[in-house]
Amino acid sequence: MPSTPHTSLSDVLWQFALTLALVGIPGILGGLTNSVSMFLKPQLLDTPQWLSLNPRFKRMFFFAHAITGLGGSVAALLAILWANRFPKDLVDLEALLTLSSTGFVAGYIANKLLPAIADSLYRQFTKLAQEQEELKKETRAKIGSAVDLSTELTRAKDYLSSGVFDPGETQKLIHSLAALAKTYPTNRPLNILLSRVWDEAARNRKKALEVLDTFIQAKLRGGERDGDLAAAYWNSANYHEFDFREKRDPAARQRALECLRAALEIAPSFQQQLQDDEDLAPVANSEEGKAALKGLLAAKTG
Repeated sequence: MPSTPHTSLSDVLWQFALTLALVGIPGILGGLTNSVSMFLKPQLLDTPQWLSLNPRFKRMFFFAHAITGLGGSVAALLAILWANRFPKDLVDLEALLTLSSTGFVAGYIANKLLPAIADSLYRQFTKLAQEQEELKKETRAKIGSAVDLSTELTRAKDYLSSGVFDPGETQKLIHSLAALAKTYPTNRPLNILLSRVWDEAARNRKKALEVLDTFIQAKLRGGERDGDLAAAYWNSANYHEFDFREKRDPAARQRALECLRAALEIAPSFQQQLQDDEDLAPVANSEEGKAALKGLLAAKTG
């Protein structure tokens, strides 16, 4: 039912009425045909309930099928429009026969056609509504999680700055930070603060190193070799060096140098920071440190 820019409203309304007539009237006839075929079925005629129907109810029966047929034909027209199969020119015998036949058949099978179309539309609308609801929930969760992250980071910084650590409060803070770390596995401030809480407040350096290692592995899996990864290696080097000083374990010193080398390889600018670091500068300047970092420090000075 195409219209040109110069088509008047009356022409459009005429085409609209003509299309509905071409589809709707055969649809009504199809619905009536279906009702007659149902009414004349032998098994129904032998049923006492049908024999006792009053004429008014029978008229309602036929009228209902006629309306259903009209609905089926309109549904078929909608399907034709959706499929972009509507004829461009109604003044065509093939187009007229197509619309009339489609309307009649759709009207005849409307009792099955309409529920199928309605069910299909219902499923599509339900799926769309579910997707929108899930998107809303996901958005709300992200916003809530981001607010929680900001709040907990501030809380952790203040707690560590206070220097006064309560075991119960420490565990609550660790629990909330660890939960956020699952959502933000590559967030540098979050994971470094969590490792500091384990080390400084809970006095558990092993857990602190595990947090940093988990963060490092997440960054490596994502191919993110950046300053955040270098910072995690740097902090790990510090923790391993502390272990070496406390336990005199050569393996801890070796791990400290490995982490320090990894940090400097990723972020060569950290070499300037190394010069002023009271914990790692002595390690780097030791004989074993110079051997482990050979090439890196030379590249800076050379």
